[in-house]
Amino acid sequence: MKYDDFIRRQTWTFAKTMANIPHWYIVKDRLSQDDRILFEEFIQYIRDNGIYARFWKYNFPYLHHDGFYYWTMGESIEESTIINRASEETNEIIDGIMYINGVPQARIDSQKIEP
Repeated sequence: MKYDDFIRRQTWTFAKTMANIPHWYIVKDRLSQDDRILFEEFIQYIRDNGIYARFWKYNFPYLHHDGFYYWTMGESIEESTIINRASEETNEIIDGIMYINGVPQARIDSQKIEP
């Protein structure tokens, strides 16, 4: 994939305040000018090529690539400051819902997903 080098050279920070939802992130403002451009391009790539899945009340596009899921929080590309990633060892998308450690991360009531 075009963004493999970009992904590999980043220092991914573990989200320790959300350890029950294990994932890592990068912050746009901490990147070089060249990588900030690739950051925005990679967000567009995630949105163009990812699959949508529910996470709590949200519906995000997730790009599954090389053992990880990548996503942003839905802001416009210009306003996005974070790219997240989580390992497929803990995360999995099943029937449009993100599961973490086997637990669905969408509110389910009478077999229907609540908004």
